[in-house]
Amino acid sequence: MAGALALAGSYLGALHPVGDSLAVFRIWISGLLIPFALALAMAGSKRWGLVLTAFAAVSLYSSMPRPLVVRHESEFTHQQLIYQKNLLFSLPDPSRILADIAQVSPHYITLQEVSTRNRIAVYDALPDDYARHYCAFGSVGGVAVLARYEVIEGSRFCIEGRGLVGFQVESPSGPLWVVSVHLHWPYPHRQREQIDELLPVISALDGPVLIGGDFNMVPWSWALRAVERASGSTVAAPLAGTIQLFDGLVAPPIDHVLLPTDGGALEVRPRNGSDHRSVIGIFEGAPVQPSPISAASNG
Repeated sequence: MAGALALAGSYLGALHPVGDSLAVFRIWISGLLIPFALALAMAGSKRWGLVLTAFAAVSLYSSMPRPLVVRHESEFTHQQLIYQKNLLFSLPDPSRILADIAQVSPHYITLQEVSTRNRIAVYDALPDDYARHYCAFGSVGGVAVLARYEVIEGSRFCIEGRGLVGFQVESPSGPLWVVSVHLHWPYPHRQREQIDELLPVISALDGPVLIGGDFNMVPWSWALRAVERASGSTVAAPLAGTIQLFDGLVAPPIDHVLLPTDGGALEVRPRNGSDHRSVIGIFEGAPVQPSPISAASNG
């Protein structure tokens, strides 16, 4: 019953932030509940045992990272790549991450834990053809965005100390907001308070929004759904866990990309010296074609 209550509570993040804290461990709660629920059914409480087994099985299946069925890379008319990475404030060797970024050659980069060391060794060391913007966050370092396109004048913003930075660029498909997010750990830490402060800022961004971040939260949580609704973008379904907790016994997907159009998570890359794995997202960036009516009126 304790497992059943914990699993049910993991769906109640909208009512209280402890629900999202439980949601982080939904996979493991479900997995542990199934054998106990089956034992309950075999012990005589067949109806309740089978109900709990079905509940746990559905929760487990819906939360498991698995390959996302998206179009093949070659099917994108103008594929765009985003590279999302929490660097680790005490990153011992930046060379592997720099080499990984060079291999991927993304159009957009979102970074967290850009410490004083990382700002020089990674952020400043990235190729000059990236426009970039940094914003201070906390003792672990700031957040940053980079893009291979021209920044629209006056669009840069920084919510200092709140883990949000971004700018709008002239992408192939038109103006696009590029945003980096770093959220606190969930309840009893200050994640919900931080989200309540950031959602109005994200909602006010006019136009398509591309987000990469260390959300310290799983995609099926209230927190991620709230950011999804505020941005109008879609959380790319996770392919694997991105951080290892409790000596690797638990590996939840807490680093995400939110895409403004068709696409998904393309790959989860190695940690390369950080404690977080990189997430590569792919989405359609084809130039917007004017409608016949617009073309006629312009003519």
